[in-house]
Amino acid sequence: VDFLERSANICGAGNISAAHTLANQLGHLPLALSMAGSYMQRCDVDCSEYLARYIDSGSSSALLGHQAVVASSLKMSLDAIKKENPTAWETLHLLGWLGPDQINKALVRSLFRAKEAQAKSEAVSEAQEKALLAKSEARYAATKFVLGSLALSSLSLVLLRRRLFSRIPASVGIVTALFVSASAAVPVSSKRRQVVTSVENREAENTANTLNTSRHASFSPNEFEQTDLIWKILKSFSLLVVKDAKGSIHRLLAQALRMSQNEKDSRRNLAICAQAVHWSFKPEQVDTWQDAGNMLEHVKAVVFHTSELDGASTLETAILSREAGVFSAMALNRFNEAQCSLELSLKILEGIDRASAARTRALATTLHELGRVFRYQGKFRKSEEALRRALASRNEVAATGPAAQQGVAATLHELGVLEIKKHRLDSAEAFLRQALDLRHGLGLVGDTEMDISVEAQLAATLHELAAVQVARKPPQLDKAWGMLQEALGLNMQIGQRAATLKQLARVAIRRGEFGSAEKSLAQALELYVELYGEKILHINVAAVKFQQGALAFHREQFEQAWIHYSECLRARRHVYAYSQGNHLEVSSTLHELGCVAYSQNRIGKAAEMLHAEKEILNQLCEANSAQQQQMLQARLTNLTWLRKCAKNIGDEEGARKIAMERTSLKTSEKHQEHAETAARTNGRPPSHDAVSLQRELLCCRLLARDFALGRSKGKGDDADSGQLRTALAGVSREIEKCPSCPMKGTAVYFHRVITESLSGPEKWSSMLDACDELRDTLREHGLQVNDTVQSKKH
Repeated sequence: VDFLERSANICGAGNISAAHTLANQLGHLPLALSMAGSYMQRCDVDCSEYLARYIDSGSSSALLGHQAVVASSLKMSLDAIKKENPTAWETLHLLGWLGPDQINKALVRSLFRAKEAQAKSEAVSEAQEKALLAKSEARYAATKFVLGSLALSSLSLVLLRRRLFSRIPASVGIVTALFVSASAAVPVSSKRRQVVTSVENREAENTANTLNTSRHASFSPNEFEQTDLIWKILKSFSLLVVKDAKGSIHRLLAQALRMSQNEKDSRRNLAICAQAVHWSFKPEQVDTWQDAGNMLEHVKAVVFHTSELDGASTLETAILSREAGVFSAMALNRFNEAQCSLELSLKILEGIDRASAARTRALATTLHELGRVFRYQGKFRKSEEALRRALASRNEVAATGPAAQQGVAATLHELGVLEIKKHRLDSAEAFLRQALDLRHGLGLVGDTEMDISVEAQLAATLHELAAVQVARKPPQLDKAWGMLQEALGLNMQIGQRAATLKQLARVAIRRGEFGSAEKSLAQALELYVELYGEKILHINVAAVKFQQGALAFHREQFEQAWIHYSECLRARRHVYAYSQGNHLEVSSTLHELGCVAYSQNRIGKAAEMLHAEKEILNQLCEANSAQQQQMLQARLTNLTWLRKCAKNIGDEEGARKIAMERTSLKTSEKHQEHAETAARTNGRPPSHDAVSLQRELLCCRLLARDFALGRSKGKGDDADSGQLRTALAGVSREIEKCPSCPMKGTAVYFHRVITESLSGPEKWSSMLDACDELRDTLREHGLQVNDTVQSKKH
């Protein structure tokens, strides 16, 4: 009541009593009270008068729900607005179908233009229908006239034959025939007009209070003045809340506005809104991103409401929803929202009965984009399913032209990227090579814009092929460097160039070319800032920060490394907030922060980061089965570092417990993998490739132990290191050939640890630990492994 009294300046005992009654009628709902107070102020009526009008309107009820209360209060405001300015009334009904926020005057003007265009289109259609009807009636009358004439002629002939025609004057016969003919034609025409008029009258009666009365509404020649006037009216009735030139409509109010419209008006108004929300987003044109961001929620609202009406969704609606999803993922990193938009697009497309090449292309593109979003979310199985469906659809229309073949290449490329994420390098390279060959085969067509697009696609595939070479064991750094340099020589988008520079920096770090890496990372960051803005927490910016942290760590610039990794962590936690930060990219950043803190001798901080990493990995292990091998290795590495921290501070008991946990984890995983392998092979003995892998592992383990023990005693030379690297290369070859089995997982981990341990003396203890763990695994597989010299446990 106090709120109502303040908003409407209510005074006097009678009005205050009426305010109490009104507040009870409106359920003390702030939105309804605000509209009531604004109505009193705007229409210059006191509270008693408003209450009387409210009761007379038939909306009074103390038992109304929130929606009904808002609708009843809204009705009085709408009636007042309609009397004052019908255009404002119409505009408000249109705004109910758009997003509740980000409403500005430019959007209102766009609604004006779309409404006028719709009215003109309807007027043209109506005129064409009337012209067609008039033409049909004229033909019908002419036909009746001709038929009447023919009937007269036939009658005349009959009378002549019977010698009766001479008794009737000729003029009388002709006039009679004409009269018969006219009377046969005119009544029918008149009757048809009466039927049409009757139908039109009933239609007018049924829609007298609908929005169609606004078709021929007059508009001010000055759109800007008209917009200002409507803006002012809606604000004065508290229907539009404006802050910093941006308007908002309460969601309950928007819902009430939509519910007040019949189905015909709903369809018409949604069509107007669809025209008004001009979607101009182009990924390669950065200057379109801001406008798209301002329009995004309106586009999503129009698509959603259209999909709720039976038969209202079209191919264009599905494409609009897909584009909204692409923007949400690419520009905003809102992957859950992107998934919803893309799945809605898919639902609309699957509901369109009419099969066509256009529908097939749209379906394939939506599935392609949905597959990418699933990959970003780490949902690899769903990603593969969507991409394979996209590839099948694109193959159906591949013969229709070069654009369709480019679509096939794009999906092959995306399947290759997915295989990289799953660390299936041979499969990834096969997909990427197919995409590259297909794109080379299409060639340049002489169209500047299309040729630039083809070059950008070629550059993207070269970039991913380089990533495959870097991920191989041992890494093919020279091949990767050449591919990335070739990619940079082609036309590509800003974001694409930044990503390639980042990958080039990664290769440069691995090659020890720190100066080159620093330069490439600085260029990549500059391009991303140009693309996304300086303060945007974007996943791609986080990736650059991660590489800058790695570079600083290699240079032993630990303070700078900490800063870069911390900025990366902040961005990644923001991006993956939808999953409470439970993502491998977040856990890997925490791990690197732990390593940096350990190098700075901040053991407490290192343990804090590593425990945070451990918690995320445990959560992911429970929820995700697509990356089990990768998460297993991450968990084992995490426990190794936690044990180092415990030992460093003299916590022997804590170190012992962590070691037991690590052993238990490995044992349980090995038992599970062994059971799965046994189920797949039905008890068959290990393959020849698995036996060859065991043989290479035994040789490599022997060299690794000798190297670590010799170096720890001040012995050994570069020749020993060379022999060990050669043995590691042999293990890598056997890993590629070996089918999935527990031994392969162990071999991958052993190979990685030994390779990393060769980088410096501080990691030789890890080499011995890896040898001991491999010994235990080999024994579990029935191989007798005995060490004549036992490594000292740390």
